[in-house]
Amino acid sequence: MIEDNLGRLWVTYTYGVYIIDKKTRAVVQFMNTNNSSLLVDDAFGIARDMSGYIWLKQNPFGSICIDPKTFKAVAQLPNWLFGGMKGERNRFEPVSVTASSADGKLFTDGHGDFCYFYPDSLRISKVPPTLVLHEFKINGTVYGGNKRFQSEENNAEFIFSALHFDNPKLNQYSYFLSGFDADWSPPTSNREARYSSLPAGKYEFYLKAANSDGIWSEPKLLSSFTVLPVWWQTYTA
Repeated sequence: MIEDNLGRLWVTYTYGVYIIDKKTRAVVQFMNTNNSSLLVDDAFGIARDMSGYIWLKQNPFGSICIDPKTFKAVAQLPNWLFGGMKGERNRFEPVSVTASSADGKLFTDGHGDFCYFYPDSLRISKVPPTLVLHEFKINGTVYGGNKRFQSEENNAEFIFSALHFDNPKLNQYSYFLSGFDADWSPPTSNREARYSSLPAGKYEFYLKAANSDGIWSEPKLLSSFTVLPVWWQTYTA
């Protein structure tokens, strides 16, 4: 629990974060993954920096920085603080802000290392990546979008990338196949998505991506297609 510069209490909880007015004891805001920038609901670990921003622990994704006036994320703990020099992918271990000091330092939990930094000195690229679909395949054959396929043509593959060249090895991707997926995929560096044995239906493939500083793009529709039912499932059969 921590108090922000507006005199409100921020209380972390397994299912989200409560912001409570100290005088009225009323909940003025409740944040979770459904209504805010939180990446996970379990936000145990919280700190306030000298500018009044709130840093929330978001394992396994590090920490995000929240503007207490808007409740919007303004930054994510940069990937180059996740372990060693920027770009050392083999040391990728998300760390989280857990405490602050009177002189403005923020401290991380480190995963074997101990780290502190001054948030005002961070150089964060706020430009999100541009999303590109390189190939859309059905049963191994490349097609364009908006196609109709027979029932046996139901193995889909998407190859994509995010155009952001500050440190492209640290770009992250999340995708969602409307008509099949229940939720977005976990963030990954993998630039391919595969689906096998899709049932008959209409599908739309969406992608979003984050640059090396954790700034996410808006979701983009990259492909749509239809898998037709087998003949005996049609009304005319």
